[in-house]
Amino acid sequence: MGALITNDVALIALVPLTMTIAEKAKFEPVWIVIIQSQAANIGSALTPIGNPQNLFLFEKYEIGIWEFGSLMPPFVVFGVCWTLVMNLLNTKRKIVFDVPSSEIREPQKIDYFLLGTFLLFFVFIDNISRMEIIATMMKSATNGEIRTMTSSALLSQFISNVPAAILFSSFTGSYKELLLGVNIGGSGKIIASLANLIAYRIYVKEKGRTLKYIAVFTASSSITLILSIVFGYLRLKLTGL
Repeated sequence: MGALITNDVALIALVPLTMTIAEKAKFEPVWIVIIQSQAANIGSALTPIGNPQNLFLFEKYEIGIWEFGSLMPPFVVFGVCWTLVMNLLNTKRKIVFDVPSSEIREPQKIDYFLLGTFLLFFVFIDNISRMEIIATMMKSATNGEIRTMTSSALLSQFISNVPAAILFSSFTGSYKELLLGVNIGGSGKIIASLANLIAYRIYVKEKGRTLKYIAVFTASSSITLILSIVFGYLRLKLTGL
């Protein structure tokens, strides 16, 4: 779904429904919401319109639609397989209940605080990219295809993958590796992707602030991040992009 309507919209549609079902069926939805967040990030990597960083890089580097379509499927297939493995770790039990349509929650309102936070990130990126010391560091971080992929994925953990894509695009022509890196970088910390934060904020709205979500998300998503970086490294080493 994320590949067609963006990962953010997919989560805004699905997570509230999950929370409603969990409330009626009396089970803890934390693992399901985390899986949904990961699946949305991975699925959105497939198309240019799947997420903001893809759309930005697609336009910035004028990537052809057929070329783009050949770049991301291996990563998406890997990610889907790993997500299925993670899903199998979830305890399964039969759930039987009815949810009246009147009780299904309305779509989430615009989270202006979250949007404002990301707007500040963009302003921050625009300012620091002009600094000489940052330019020097970025030239080092983009010195080679593997370094571009790895560095962009890791920087996404601190400034989110969309600002990371914007920053790196000013210093490298390795758009294929950058595209892979910032999509990989959506895993790891909650802040690594706006989609992660959207899912978390919806969960928190229903359950209240909880360290459990952050702990489980960070642990499971960090494993995904590490495995994805290893996958990207092997792909570049063995076959290139």
